[in-house]
Amino acid sequence: MRLADFHRPGLLDIVRAFAILLVVAACMGGTLAAMVYLPEQRSFWLVAAGGVAAVAGWAGVASITKAIRHRVVAGVTLGIVVAIVLWLPLSVVAVGGIAYADFGVTVVGMCPVPAFDLTLRADGAVWFRAKSHTITAAEIRALAEGAERVIVATGWDGQARVEEAALKLEGVKLDVLKTGEAVELYRKLLSEGVRVALLLHSTC
Repeated sequence: MRLADFHRPGLLDIVRAFAILLVVAACMGGTLAAMVYLPEQRSFWLVAAGGVAAVAGWAGVASITKAIRHRVVAGVTLGIVVAIVLWLPLSVVAVGGIAYADFGVTVVGMCPVPAFDLTLRADGAVWFRAKSHTITAAEIRALAEGAERVIVATGWDGQARVEEAALKLEGVKLDVLKTGEAVELYRKLLSEGVRVALLLHSTC
């Protein structure tokens, strides 16, 4: 690396880097929002997410190499673009149980997921759940497929509520607990080899 690369970058380089990051983040954020709030079209949005990631990544790299002349700024910008592009697909497919959970932050496998509610199916598949304080019978029924047991985490203060109909579903062994207790039970059952599913309300 040349000594000139360590000189203070020009204002135009910084503005271009910020603009590139803003566009890439907006693309990924919009796709994530669609995946959360249009759950009935999950497969479509999963494909769309991959497409947006590829396009945003390619456009970001192309823009960085052409627009930013300061190599240090370009390198840092490229690293952030790669992180943004990879975060969404990793968040969706991360498997490995819950490594850490606290109010508003859940780490699934090695992937941190801020604020969003999640569902973890018995086969290990992870998905986002539209934020709601009402947990429906339909959600529980879908989560119970292939599971010996279903755990509902109602929030750290237990503010979410399960529909009465969900509590009466035949053939579903259901545990309704505050999030801290639910995560502990989920980990315990996983360690015992139980096919367990979890619906996690990550905040209140």
